[in-house]
Amino acid sequence: MIRRILLKKNVDKILDLLDKEGELFFGQILRKTGINPSNLTILLTDLQLEGLIAKEEKSDYEGGRVKSYYKITDKGRQARYILKIMDMIDSLKEGQKLKCLIVDDNTETPIVV
Repeated sequence: MIRRILLKKNVDKILDLLDKEGELFFGQILRKTGINPSNLTILLTDLQLEGLIAKEEKSDYEGGRVKSYYKITDKGRQARYILKIMDMIDSLKEGQKLKCLIVDDNTETPIVV
């Protein structure tokens, strides 16, 4: 379930990194985030199963070692917005309100939240 995954520690860090840097292989994500390798494997698998990131196995050159490359999907970019809204809600002060405008791409209908 996507809600469960979005609440996991470091998910925001991974999605932000892939959105900013584009396609990265496992070792690059590991170095840039500092996440424990076992935890990173689990998070990347969960994110991939939910369709928030895509994985591709490829070699840098013919006959070279195959690496797992990851990139953010459109669904993953949308999930980043949800995480940012959650951060904004967390930082609201007493009496302060947050307004968000969401537009459904299919119907072009704006929804004010």
